[in-house]
Amino acid sequence: MRLNFHKQFVVAGHLLAAVGVGALATTHEVAGWYVAVALGGLGWSAWREWRASGYGISEQAANACMLGALVLSLAPVLLRGAPPVRAIAEFLLVLTGLKGAAHKQDRDWLQIFVLSFFQLLAAAALTVEPIFAVLFFAYLLLAPCVLVLFELRREIGGSPAAHRLEEESFVEPSLFRSLAATTVVLFVSTLVIFVIFPRVGAGYFAAPFAGGQVLTGFAEEVGPGSVAALKQDDAVALRVTVDRPDLLQGARYWRGAALDHFDGRNWRRRPKELHPLARPEAGVFTSLVTASRRPLLRQEVILEPQNSAVVFFAGTALEIRGRFSEVSMDSTGNLRVIRPTGIRTRYQVLASLGPRRVPPTVETLALPPLDPRIIDLARSQVSGLARDAARAEALLGYLRRGFEYTLEPGFSGSQDPLTRFLLQTRRGHCEYFASAYAVMLRAVGIPSLVVTGYAGGEWNPYGSYFLIRQSDAHSWVEAFVDGAWRTYDPTPAVAPREPGLRRQLADAIDALQMRWYRYVINYTLEDQAEAALSLRNASQRLWQWLAHDWRTSFSPDGETAADSGVPWQATALALTVAALTAWAWRRRKQQADSAAGAVSMVTRSYLRLLQALAERGLEKRAAETPLEFYRRVAPSLAAHAAAVARITALYHAARFSGRPGSSDELDDAVEEAVASLASEAPAAEGR
Repeated sequence: MRLNFHKQFVVAGHLLAAVGVGALATTHEVAGWYVAVALGGLGWSAWREWRASGYGISEQAANACMLGALVLSLAPVLLRGAPPVRAIAEFLLVLTGLKGAAHKQDRDWLQIFVLSFFQLLAAAALTVEPIFAVLFFAYLLLAPCVLVLFELRREIGGSPAAHRLEEESFVEPSLFRSLAATTVVLFVSTLVIFVIFPRVGAGYFAAPFAGGQVLTGFAEEVGPGSVAALKQDDAVALRVTVDRPDLLQGARYWRGAALDHFDGRNWRRRPKELHPLARPEAGVFTSLVTASRRPLLRQEVILEPQNSAVVFFAGTALEIRGRFSEVSMDSTGNLRVIRPTGIRTRYQVLASLGPRRVPPTVETLALPPLDPRIIDLARSQVSGLARDAARAEALLGYLRRGFEYTLEPGFSGSQDPLTRFLLQTRRGHCEYFASAYAVMLRAVGIPSLVVTGYAGGEWNPYGSYFLIRQSDAHSWVEAFVDGAWRTYDPTPAVAPREPGLRRQLADAIDALQMRWYRYVINYTLEDQAEAALSLRNASQRLWQWLAHDWRTSFSPDGETAADSGVPWQATALALTVAALTAWAWRRRKQQADSAAGAVSMVTRSYLRLLQALAERGLEKRAAETPLEFYRRVAPSLAAHAAAVARITALYHAARFSGRPGSSDELDDAVEEAVASLASEAPAAEGR
């Protein structure tokens, strides 16, 4: 089914507006009802314009609603400090809905197109997901087509032939194909510029305007239920690529905050001095912490937006690289950046998986007043054991026997939760197990820390990285045993998720998101340098292959003959390139000659009409377009005006759209018009 021009414009225009709305909808940063308002207005507009009838709100009502929407959108920014980009995005959606529901003139259509552009810009500030790239490319393909249709509609709408907008589809698919091809060429050129143009990172400058859902981070305090809440959140927390995955085949602990002070209910980090790490060069920070140098693990972490300043990693950090202005460490091994990572952050860590050898502080043995039964219980479990390692294992074994893991241990009220867990319910989640174990270790004289972070994670085979979710949040214990801080996890193991088709699909999608962020959003100057080196090495290998004499493969001694001449690979490649170039040039020339011939026939027909009009004193000026010429002389044409208007439209169609049969139709129309003009006496004088 071929649509007339008006319906072509309606479909293309509403698709462009819908792309802008869709871009904001996929950010998940705007309220659903704003998206519903925008789509509802566009849907009503499309139905009304398609039928060329229907009710639309008045311009005065639309303006009043816009003013109210502006106030509602700015109020959260001014009163609560809400992100301005989100408020702007929501206001743009309301404007789109109102513009769609109102009666539209040319300027209203243009405003809708401008709104879709600003919606795309707002979406770019609120999301870094790959779906935005798809919508962006769709916008690039649609926008030129829509603007061309808009200009044609505005131009023809003011002529006597405006009724043809509802009757003919004089815009051919070839026009859209040409525009799409031009857009693709420009897009590819932009990609080339993106790859080779030097990158300059904005760093934290973008943080106040960055979108993305900020995850609940790890504060300097952990109490009953804090990690359990995260365990029920399936959002992605971080993705980690390592150089030696085999080193992490067993237990994987992504260390966040080490807490050394216990008040009887909660664990927190006691305020202590943070020492900035040495900074030998920009973006590189080195730690002087003492740890075993083997085995070493290189990690690249992509951390989702957090509301804390914690930096996560596995092992003991020796070096960290990232776009941080400062990284600090305290005596318990906590790493902190200068401000919370409120944007998605990428950094690299060189870490030792060996134990950290830092002397314990007095705080790591301190205990508040406890139920004496807890002290007696701990000491009874290590009775007769002299070595710290044996006592730590004994207490670990006790907690792994007869205790049950659950995310719903029940509310303890005013009762001491630790006493209730150890002596009554024997049911709890990782915080209860870690807290009880750390307290029992201190009760028998072993320094201990409660550590919060993430444990485990899923291996993504499509992207070759570990995917760690909020549900992997965990608490465990570090104890100072045999001169080093060693990791102990008293929490019973939980059965891993069963792999299935749904998980495989989720892994594939997440791998795509990972690559999008890593190689597009976070494409750096270092990546450009690596790409340039890879390209150079690949070209060198190609040249070496081309320069290799084929006789080497067949000579008995494997040596190249002295008179080998030009390598056959290079000759074959040169002949292939020459043949393809000649074929492309010849085909292009044939198409150009064919088009030139068709154009010359069309032009000759139109010139015959101009000559006949000139004999009546109606000469076309050099700077006039055919349509401008017709509008100027139409009052002097009398009964011939309709014929000249038709010939002008046919000339446009045959000259610029290449519609099949249009040149023959034009030639017949010119013959009739010239004959009709010749049958009358020439006009005395034209305009």
